[in-house]
Parts: sequence; C-alpha cells; structure tokens
Amino acid sequence: METVATAIAEKPTLRLLSQDKLFRTLRKDNPDLKLKDVQAYFAANRDEVLERFAKPGRYKQAKITAPPYSFQIDVIHLPAYKATNGNKDRFFLAIDILSRKAFAYVLKSGKVPDVLKAYKQLLKDAKPNLPKWTPTYVEGDDFFEAKAFYDYSISKSIPVHTGVAKDDHIASGDRLGIVDRCTRTLKVLISKRMAADDDTKWTKWLQEIVELYNQTPNAGAGNQAPLDAYADFHGMYRKWRGQMKGNMAVADKVAQKFSVGQFVRIKVLKGAFDKEGASMSKAVYEITGVTGTKLMLKDAVTGNPYKRSVKPTEVTKVAGPSSTAAPLAPTNVEQTVKRAKVKRKVTQQEQITPDARTLQAPEAAPPVQTRTQKDVAANPATVTGVVRPDHYIVHSIIGKKYFSVNGRKVLKYRVHWDGEQYKDPKWDTWEPLSNLQAPAVQRLIKRYEQSLKNKV
Repeated sequence: METVATAIAEKPTLRLLSQDKLFRTLRKDNPDLKLKDVQAYFAANRDEVLERFAKPGRYKQAKITAPPYSFQIDVIHLPAYKATNGNKDRFFLAIDILSRKAFAYVLKSGKVPDVLKAYKQLLKDAKPNLPKWTPTYVEGDDFFEAKAFYDYSISKSIPVHTGVAKDDHIASGDRLGIVDRCTRTLKVLISKRMAADDDTKWTKWLQEIVELYNQTPNAGAGNQAPLDAYADFHGMYRKWRGQMKGNMAVADKVAQKFSVGQFVRIKVLKGAFDKEGASMSKAVYEITGVTGTKLMLKDAVTGNPYKRSVKPTEVTKVAGPSSTAAPLAPTNVEQTVKRAKVKRKVTQQEQITPDARTLQAPEAAPPVQTRTQKDVAANPATVTGVVRPDHYIVHSIIGKKYFSVNGRKVLKYRVHWDGEQYKDPKWDTWEPLSNLQAPAVQRLIKRYEQSLKNKV
C-alpha cells in the first residue's frame, strides 16, 4: 500500500479512476505494482480517496438586501471616449438595493468635489413622496471615505458604509453586486446605442439609457420595473423582511452543517478547458469561525489562515487532515488573487471576510454576533445600527490617527474589542469613522475626544 500511496502522491493531478484503471495507470511507472496492492489501498483509504474527488454540497445563497431606500454607489469609468465627450470620462451611479432603480450623473472629473456635487443631486432626485426622508444608508468602496463626503453625509444623518474587502470583487458573491450588475447592464446598453447610431457622445444621452433601464422589468425587483417598485414603499418593506428571514434561514442551515474545529477541502479553481484532476484541494483546512453564510479557515497542517472566507458551496467536509496531505500548486486564478493589491490596509490579526462590508473583524471567533434586533438591544455598543451577522462589540476607543488613502488623509480610531480573548493589544484595529456609526460607539468616541482635551 505504501507503494500505491507514493505513486499517487507523485501524480497530484490524477483524476478519480476505478481500481483497474488506476492500477494500469500507475503500473506504467511502477512495473512491479500488483493489482492486489491497489485493491488493498482502496479498501484501507476509501474515504480519503473519495474526499479528493467529492463535490461541494448545495446551499441556497443569501441575498444582498437592505431596508427600503438604501443605495449602493460607485464611480464608473469610460476612458475610451474621453476625447469625443468634452474630456469627460466618468459618471456617478447610484442604485436602490431593493427596487433596482438607478440614478446616473456625468462627472467633470473623478475628484471628490465633483462626486459630492452629483451625490447632493441624487438626494434631491431620489426623494420619494414622503414628508421627511433621507436614505437609510449608502454603501460604496473606500473612495467614499473622503472626509468631505463623509462629513456631508453625517450632517444629513446618512450612514455611509465603506471599507469593502477586495476579495468581494474577485470571488463570486460580491456584496456590491447590485451596483456592479447595473454597471454591466448600462455599459452594454451604451455600447449598443453607440453601434446603432454611430455616436460615441454618451454624455448627451446617458439619461435616456438610465430611463430605459428603470422602465424595463427587472428580475431583482420581482419582475417589476424599477420605477414602479421604487414608488411602492410597503412592497419594498415586505420584500426586505422576507429576504432577511430567508438569509437568517440560510445562516442557520450553515451553522447547523459547519462548526469550529471541523475539517474541509476547498474546491479547486480550474480553467474553462481543464476537466482533469481532482475537484477538491489536496490540502485540508480547519474551520476557525462561522460568520453568517461564510466560513473562516486555516491550514490544518501549517496553521496559516486561508486568504479569504469561503462559501459553503466551495467546500466539502472531511474526517481530518491526511498524513500525506500537502497543498496543491496554486492555479493561475489563485495566483492572480494572491497578487491583487488591497487598497484598504489590514493588519495580520484581522481576518478578511467578503461579507464584512462595514467592518473587518479580528481573526479569532468573535465573542458576540448580533443577528436580531433583540441582540442589538442587549448589546448596544455594536459597530453600526444596521443588524448584520458580522457585527462585533466595541469595548473602548484608545487612539486616533490620520492615514493616507489614495492621496487623501482619512481619520481612523484605534478600537479595543470587547471579550476575554481580545485583552491582548494585538487584536486592536484601526477603523475609519464610516465604520463606527452606532450611537453607543459615537459616545465612546466623544468620551475619548474629551479625555484628550482634559489632558491638555
């Protein structure tokens, strides 16, 4: 059996074969190999052999959802036609998460003052027929951490969620998927209009394209036109409650299936024409945390944390690490992910989670995970007021510092987390103001600022 194990280890891309075919394949390089040796190996290591070629289980995906009048925002770049559009190559895009209604504004440049001007126009145009209204919150990438943008939003009592993990734009299940999908649709419509009219001056007819999009039934809006869905507040509210209930059910199913300390193999990334080889990684990983519908892993042999959190559909459970287990050589896609530059700097103690759009949590399993309004009421010092499964408890604010982000100064506060396992200062993290919006956390910040004044 040792001869068979050695022969298989020398062929890491070997696909699943019957005992007879495996014997004939291995015998080409091992003439002395006997069929009974292969049969004995299969009998003694059946589970381990099947684990490498198993397929991940199927799980219903959690939906991107939010309360009515919550927006995802982005700045879209179209550099190819800058010369024919008066030196303009960007537009500001906002989309309501529930109704999918889009708003777009051509920008003079990609600078913050121009984006802020478009943002102010959005707040006027997006106002529904309600006496008092502000967006529930807006969500975007770290570009919107700019002080001018953040200060204006806070002055209007609009929470801004930023600090998007870059893995969200590499792996599937992007938290900014609503605005990203709208961007692709608008770009296709713009390209078709250019080809049909032989007119590349998209800045003149961008609003016509957006109106066409808003009047077309959208599957994400329940097959309603985004224009009609946006006007139906009660319909959006019912949809949000239903999606939240569904997401909770998905998270509960994942929590029942997976737990800390279990072992899994990860689905191998293959090219479009790569049909051979194992479907699951040879390396075995241990689950270190379950956050909502995502799993945090570490290598079962080396103890190194996996580079991102994974979905249940990407893994299959195994009994434990194999004595012969060794990491497979990274595929081209994995190497690309590894080389991707993350603009938002994260300390080695932070665990990057694609779902953690409002805050990057520490690597260890959090002491408290708030998933219901009851939990938030019991633990008022959650990071934000929006209930999500990846929010943790802030113990105190112990420092502040300005960081350079894309050439801009961004104020961040040093957070000390609540919990016995977070007493060590190594778990402290630096967080921007946009991630610290809960009233209880704001009081902690004011208390810290007051302490600085008292020292002077």
